[in-house]
Amino acid sequence: RRRRGCHVDSPRGWASVAAASPQYPVLTGKWNHPAGKWTSPELTGNLKVIQDTKKWWGRTRARWVVNLKAVDYEALGCTDGGDAFPWHVHAKWDHPDKDEAYGEDCGPAFTGGHYDPTFGCGPASDNQPEECAKVGRGKDDGEAQTCDVMADVSTCELGDLSGKTRKVSATTGKQAFDDPFFTNLDNVQDLSIVFHCGDGKRVACAKLRGQEPPIGPIGGETDAQGCYISAGYSWCASSEKCIRTWETECPA
Repeated sequence: RRRRGCHVDSPRGWASVAAASPQYPVLTGKWNHPAGKWTSPELTGNLKVIQDTKKWWGRTRARWVVNLKAVDYEALGCTDGGDAFPWHVHAKWDHPDKDEAYGEDCGPAFTGGHYDPTFGCGPASDNQPEECAKVGRGKDDGEAQTCDVMADVSTCELGDLSGKTRKVSATTGKQAFDDPFFTNLDNVQDLSIVFHCGDGKRVACAKLRGQEPPIGPIGGETDAQGCYISAGYSWCASSEKCIRTWETECPA
């Protein structure tokens, strides 16, 4: 049953994953940008990406979850009349003193171009123009590729989340995006996520940072099999693993 405010794209073959299960690497990015102490924030929310690395197909897929608590598209500086943010993983984060930024502080000098280790070579690839030109995809030569995830996913940059999934709606609530073509999350830790206006202007960005593993059991309580009781896990004998019963069925 779909919860109000939660939109999910599910490519065929995706298996749902549990964010808190230890085998799933997790990266997060957070925004908390007050417009002023007497006004509502222009953008408040968080992002999380999870991945099942224990399954071969899971190593090239990811699930992104964006949860916006408050958002004012125009107040952020978007004047194009749109209602959704194009978004991308960018190739660097060059703000040693902070984990979030806005406007010009999200520019190429701080976040680079789109993360593109597989040379999808769209116009905004971090490999443009020199490196992409070496493989015949240079934008200066009119050879930059256009992402077409349905026809050929290799035309997409790994960081082009809009092209591979969809834009982030400028509304409050959770939105989930199943990404069919990604890399191990360890490869993008300490890079950045960037939100754009519909006209391409960069308005918000955040560092992708890994969640620290808990020190000892969560809440200090585990059962005899080592399942985290306080996180809702219990032992499933038939599958021989810790599960949350509301997320995963335990076969008889």
